Order: sequence, then C-alpha cells, then structure tokens
Amino acid sequence: MADYVILNLAEETGAGTGVTKKVEDAILAHGKKQVTTKILLWKSTKIVQNNTVHKYDLVEKFNHLKNGENFGIGKEQINEMNQACSTADAVFLCAHGSATDRNQVFTQRGEVGNSKVEMLATVVEFASFADMVLDTVKTHDLRLIVCFAARSVNPDKKHTKDYLENSENHTALKSSLAYQLFKYLDQKGKKTKMTARLGEVRVSPSKEFEMEILTQTEEGVIAGLGLKAASAEEQNLGKNLSDIRKAELRTFITMGVKELEPKKEKPEEGKWVAAYKKFVKLNNEKQAQAMQTEKGRLKYEKEGAILVISFEGDELYRGQML
Repeated sequence: MADYVILNLAEETGAGTGVTKKVEDAILAHGKKQVTTKILLWKSTKIVQNNTVHKYDLVEKFNHLKNGENFGIGKEQINEMNQACSTADAVFLCAHGSATDRNQVFTQRGEVGNSKVEMLATVVEFASFADMVLDTVKTHDLRLIVCFAARSVNPDKKHTKDYLENSENHTALKSSLAYQLFKYLDQKGKKTKMTARLGEVRVSPSKEFEMEILTQTEEGVIAGLGLKAASAEEQNLGKNLSDIRKAELRTFITMGVKELEPKKEKPEEGKWVAAYKKFVKLNNEKQAQAMQTEKGRLKYEKEGAILVISFEGDELYRGQML
C-alpha cells in the first residue's frame, strides 16, 4: 500500500475538474492491481486499489496576507495535513506557475467557465506554507506540480543540461522558484527530496495502470514565450480594426481571396496581417511540440550537508548550498 497527499493551491474547482483531480485520478489508476485467487478448480480475478489519497482543497481558505496566522486555514486542518504528510510516501504540492515569474505562484479562483487566475503567494509565502505542513522528522518526497518551477531567471534561454550545469555563478540553478523553495525548507530544518519541471506540466491518468507526469519540451517553452508576445502585438495592432474586417483578412491569409487583401491606404491592415501570421506560426510550433514523460525534470536533495541537483537522472551539481 502507498499513501499520498495532494495539497491543492491550484484551483477552487480542483475537487472536480482541475489539474489536482487529474493528479488524484492518476495516483489511483497507478494503484490498481489485478489479483487472482485460486482455490482448487475455482479461480477469481478482481482489481484492488493499493494507493490511498488524502486531498486538501485549500484555495477558498488560503490568504497569503495571513502568513503567521496559518494563512487563514483552521488549526485542526493544519494538524490533519501535518499528520498526513508525516506518513505519506509522497506529497504533491500544486499551484500554477509562470514562465517569466520566479517570485510568485498563482491560483485559479471561481467556478468552471467563470474563473480567473490570480496571484496566490510569493515564493517565500508558498515556502512558509510548505514548512507549516511538513515535519522535521522524515525526509519528504515532495513533488511540485507547478508549471515552470525549475526554470531560471532567464526563461527564454534553452535549458539544456549544458546551460543548467555551466551557467555563470550557477544562476540557472539557484534562481528558480523550486530551488528557492528547497533552500527555504532546508534552512527551516525540513528534509525533502523534491522534484520540479522546467516547462508546463500535465498529468495524464489515461493509461489504466500507469501514472504519467508530462513536461513541455524546451522548443515548446520557447515557442510559448514568443507566442505570448506575438499575441499581445496582434491584439494591439488589431484594436482599431472591426471584427468583421479581421475575419475578412484571416480569409485572405488562409484562402488568398484577393478582394479581401489589406488596403494600401490603410497600412494598419498590413501590419496586423503580418502580426497575425507570426502568431499563427508560433502557435503551430508550440502545438507541434509533444509533451514528454520524465523530461525537463530536476531533482533537489541533500546527502548530509551536501546539496545534489540532478537533471533527468544526470547529476548537475554536488556541493554546498548555493
């Protein structure tokens, strides 16, 4: 039997439809085992569940302004989470991350179809919450389900093994949100073996007996960063064009209808067409990049006083805390 804890700071709707529900489903799917019992000539086969999940949906209660007051979460629930984490085989700490922000995590508040992403906490507040629910006795297997948590302060750099290993003054390693969290917990006397990802994270429970945590490829991350800027440029250039005219220009782009081409006396139309083509190109590039199992994963742990950071199983750094 394996015991897991999910700390949902990612979405209010996570109990039913969000990423944390997918984490729970994946854990339970992974825990299904086929057992066959045979007595003389009689044989029986059944599926048994070997995993237990304790899931805590905390977004509605969590208030980062109440650091020092259990973040607005009741003491009884804090004690319950502390007990659950103390015996868990792994703890999944879930929130939303940004490719370009190393200092904050985010959450999705509101009902399905009417939700919005908001700042949840600073990295210090996020780490303080983790410190609150983890004990100092055991070494916790802490798995961050936070997009881009292992990404550095230079998000548009391709995060290859060489870049992570050889960046000046180890900036690529120590500037990530994940490392800041790991260091904070270490300073508080909490022992963890922590994993985090460089790109977007998706959890797939689609295979009946296998849990998959998928990470975006580096090519997908870079295209996504460019896509965000291209989207902003396209929207800015198109704000003075009507929706009908933009639809006509899209038809010109896709089908080459000459009657709908940009008018020379309206240069803003030509600029918008160029921006829209760039947006489509980057979006296609991003979508073409498959999510990969166990890629883009960094692991942080201590061996005595020595910090060890590995990347996809290969050791990147061994030495003093950065």
